[in-house]
Amino acid sequence: MKKIFALTILAAVLAIPAFSQQEMQAANFTYIYDVDSATATYCNLTGMDGDPYGPWIPGKGTIETSGSSTTITGVVAADDVFEPVGVGDAIQVVVGRTTYYLTVVTNADNDTITVNTAVDLSAGYVWSWKNLTCGTAVTNGWVTVAGYDTITMGVHYVAGDLDTLDVFWECRTGALGAQPQRVYPGVSSDCGDGTLSGTVCKMSTAGQDLTYRIEDNAGTFHECRIGLAYGSTDASDAGANLEQVTATVSVGR
Repeated sequence: MKKIFALTILAAVLAIPAFSQQEMQAANFTYIYDVDSATATYCNLTGMDGDPYGPWIPGKGTIETSGSSTTITGVVAADDVFEPVGVGDAIQVVVGRTTYYLTVVTNADNDTITVNTAVDLSAGYVWSWKNLTCGTAVTNGWVTVAGYDTITMGVHYVAGDLDTLDVFWECRTGALGAQPQRVYPGVSSDCGDGTLSGTVCKMSTAGQDLTYRIEDNAGTFHECRIGLAYGSTDASDAGANLEQVTATVSVGR
């Protein structure tokens, strides 16, 4: 009996870390994203196996810069290291004790990209990436939230020159044919740093944030997404005026 009891306790203890790892997950709808349409657009940023919560996708070969630069190339041009990478994708590079998170601004060819901020990769480094997928259809931008009690979705308007950044939050159940439901803003929402206008929250100044939280979700919503658009104007779509919008989701039980 003593041996059986001891083994039971040991099994329970060993099971705790694996369970704890499932308590909370976080993902990105966008990271430093350039909003360039007045039509509501829905995005998600996915890692391995197309999973928004998945680990970073290992990049091919090694990459480098010439000193500190926003232009990154493959160490071996023939490797075509950036062949699967597109504008808006996120790049991760570890340099010593510093981890850089970058966004692809342009993809000149399979060997060359530019990113949103200069970095020194002169020695050549391994890298990884996440894939941004965006669209305007009912099928775009969803991140699974099924089985989690709490859902926290946030938008941070980092930089840009839009007249307004228009934001709203949608979720849907897992039923066949389930349609998106606008969960925020509502008819009397204060929109945090932004301003309520009809069915969207409008952010007029870079640096504004807005977070929406759903409690007691278990058994309600299967997936959620965030819609992004500009109100009516985007003064410039280049250089320092390029929009930088980061939208996130974290779930817990």
